[in-house]
Amino acid sequence: MADCTIDLWDGVLEDQKRSGRCWIYASLVPLRLKTGIRFSTNYIYYFDQLEKSRAFLNRMREKRDVPLHDPELSELLREPVSSVGQWCYFAALAEQYGLVPRSVMPDTEATEDGTRLTRLLNERLRYGAKRIRAGENASETLQQVEAVLREQLGTPPEGFEWDGISYTPLTFFRERCGVDFHESVMLMHHPAERWPVNCAYHETEAPEQRDPLLTMLSANMETIKALALRQLREGEPVVIGCDVRHCGSRKDGLLDLALGNGLPRLSKAEAIAFREINACHVMCIDGMTSDGRWRVQDSHGMETGTDGHYTMTDAWFDAYVLSAVVKKEYLPSELQDALKKPAVYMPKSERF
Repeated sequence: MADCTIDLWDGVLEDQKRSGRCWIYASLVPLRLKTGIRFSTNYIYYFDQLEKSRAFLNRMREKRDVPLHDPELSELLREPVSSVGQWCYFAALAEQYGLVPRSVMPDTEATEDGTRLTRLLNERLRYGAKRIRAGENASETLQQVEAVLREQLGTPPEGFEWDGISYTPLTFFRERCGVDFHESVMLMHHPAERWPVNCAYHETEAPEQRDPLLTMLSANMETIKALALRQLREGEPVVIGCDVRHCGSRKDGLLDLALGNGLPRLSKAEAIAFREINACHVMCIDGMTSDGRWRVQDSHGMETGTDGHYTMTDAWFDAYVLSAVVKKEYLPSELQDALKKPAVYMPKSERF
């Protein structure tokens, strides 16, 4: 690995296996570096799937009388739940359900490859949607979902012992982690005229139903990079959402526009609008190389580059990084002001 002027890595490599849990792994990196604890990704995954199932059934009740050919309803039914996510979803789940050490709720086969679990859940949820549309009580559908999750992932502990002390998942999170996710915020780079910078956005239309942790701030790229670098210098890694399918080599651990195919490229705004790029992968910046490149920790074990890391050029950051999580205390005044104003509704379909 190249020499680093900033090096926050603790020497631990994680491997998400054949799952879409990169967002959980990346979001846990700052906590692991802070506490030295390897947390259970399976625990958060359980509640992620449970809450997504609950949200789907609620939407089916709201849309009970909407024709099946309605585009939004069709999209919901196409994939009721999935394993993908972002830092903000992780933060909301941790604040609600807490965290546990990996040894308390280790991975299972279904955690490491969620294909079968997703299929099982989606089958039950679609059947529940059918019952809802027929005017039947589908309350047992969520119970069936929980039964599947317990069978495939295990039962989340209500309490456990750690270092001779009794904890619940929430007390463990609050006492051993010592973080408040409300002190951080996701910045997004969405260079479309309809989504101005220095503005707060939320995926929920009704203000009274909004979780503050799901609020995103739109910022220009120079601001995002400056804040990311400041946070690194303060000893805190930076969780990013990006698209590693372009101009990269996992084998060599490089993210560099020079690795492109030489064909004409869409602008970033065009690439987002035409669905060429999205935040399909979440990783964590944990250093800066001596030649000015960003060092990014992946979650595929030794499969990525040297010691499980990419080196990322500034130009690649500009083109393919779509979000970054930073401490609110570092925000410039214009973004601090944006947080104080009501968030603008941005449909989830437009949030990468």
